[in-house]
Amino acid sequence: MNKKEQIITALNKKVEGDSLWKLAHSFKESGMNDQEMYALFDGLREKYEAESNEIKYNIILDTMDYISDWCPPDKKLFKKKHQYKREKY
Repeated sequence: MNKKEQIITALNKKVEGDSLWKLAHSFKESGMNDQEMYALFDGLREKYEAESNEIKYNIILDTMDYISDWCPPDKKLFKKKHQYKREKY
């Protein structure tokens, strides 16, 4: 089963806010980077948006937040180091 099929299967089994976090984490552990993962979930976001499946659509969006670092620290899938340019005075 490919990764897209794994996501669809997980969505069909258990529909909760964090239901895809563990699956996404396993993708990361197998070597998938954040850009590849974000693109994968974004494709499914479009699918569920077109089908007007709001629950699954929102779960996909939540998972994309975990991938993109837009979530609580304990849910982040990729620890990104933000670099800020400091101005010298």
